[in-house]
Amino acid sequence: SVIAERLAPRLELLQGDEGHSRYESVHATLESSLALLSAAERLALTKLSVFQSDFSLMAAQHVTEVSLPVLRSLIEKSLLRYDQENERYSFHALIGQYMYTLLEQHPDTSQKVKTSHATYYLDRLEQLPNAEGEAKQQLVRLLGNELNNLEAAWLCAVERGWFERLYVTCKALQQFGEMTARYKPVEALLAKALADCPEENAACVTALASNLALMR
Repeated sequence: SVIAERLAPRLELLQGDEGHSRYESVHATLESSLALLSAAERLALTKLSVFQSDFSLMAAQHVTEVSLPVLRSLIEKSLLRYDQENERYSFHALIGQYMYTLLEQHPDTSQKVKTSHATYYLDRLEQLPNAEGEAKQQLVRLLGNELNNLEAAWLCAVERGWFERLYVTCKALQQFGEMTARYKPVEALLAKALADCPEENAACVTALASNLALMR
């Protein structure tokens, strides 16, 4: 809700006004582009806005069930960008923000895609302690490249009270923080979970506190 409140004025400032009719608003420009999309393309673009930073093809397909032809079409229409060297997809910031406002207007879709997003990144994180060699390095690179998405997934789990899941995952998060030297972001995530975890969930409280102490 705080993020939404802060983003709203930015978008409103770019809407133009009646006194400057020769300037089209960003909203009007985006809506005219969206009107040319197929229903599948528009739905995919809306769902993809759940990503908080650039993302991989695997993540996109797992979280939103988007097809590769639809992704290619959105790239051809300049609504999505593709970094061929790093094999990663991204939005222009304004497009991502605008599509996220549309996602929030559809609670059922928003709930489903956010759950899928959080589950995907927590699943990847949970694999970290048992991975070895190159597989471990690949996981670390993936999570390091998508730290914003990992943070969003963790905070979604906290908001929804998935404390049994966070109990299992917090050690992996602490290890990720040490391996990548992301001490402050990981410390903040552990502290947030600890502050929100019910006292009666003693095992989770103890695990979060222990791993938070290691981070500090």
